[in-house]
Amino acid sequence: MNIFLKSLVSITAIALLAGCQTALQLHDANQQLTSYYYAKNQVTDDPAMRETAIASLRDLGKASAAAARKTKDPLNKISFYRIAATAAGQADDPAVLEYAGEGSKVCEKHWSEAPRDCGMLTFIDDIAAVDETTAEFNRVSNSESPTAQQAQKIFENYEASAKNMIAGFETLATSVPAEMLTVYSKRIDDLVCISIGNNARGLVNQTEGDINAKCRFNNLWFEAMEAEITLSKCPQSGAPTAAQNC
Repeated sequence: MNIFLKSLVSITAIALLAGCQTALQLHDANQQLTSYYYAKNQVTDDPAMRETAIASLRDLGKASAAAARKTKDPLNKISFYRIAATAAGQADDPAVLEYAGEGSKVCEKHWSEAPRDCGMLTFIDDIAAVDETTAEFNRVSNSESPTAQQAQKIFENYEASAKNMIAGFETLATSVPAEMLTVYSKRIDDLVCISIGNNARGLVNQTEGDINAKCRFNNLWFEAMEAEITLSKCPQSGAPTAAQNC
């Protein structure tokens, strides 16, 4: 298996280098994404090969984003951005937010023409934004003296992501594969109940911030219930019965 995977990575790396010399084709980009993704997740026992696959994913993201910006066809733009964002996300490249955001802007006018790719871009954009806020929460919470302003910003960033994800849940239900929707639902559960209800609220209380955090958390909880999103990690008693004026 390792010999096959090493050959696979070498072949696809050559293909990507060739793509740098000529215009990257959508079909080739899709094939490379599949190959690099497969290689990355199959060489867990070979750190060097895994890093090679990750580097290839990062390069594919850059190349696909460049192709998206150059093409005038909106559907091709969306497809290239979907590849770019997926590749960057798999490579833990911070550019994932840039690629997904640019693709989502194109989707604002063309969602009905490419619902699956647009749904996946929205999914990636939302998840990446939450992960970025979590990284900031970890940094701030581990610092010696977090401030009320930092805590408020983290709470508000999480809150904005939660509202966006809850509001778009129904649309995504008809756009992305079922397994992705399951992941998305679980991420909303984690976001509302753990990241906001426990972590962000705790940081706000620790820094003695006064932003009506409990009321705002309850409203997110209520919005999720209204959207029929299961929040299994929130307390099973004391659920809000209506939105409150915070």
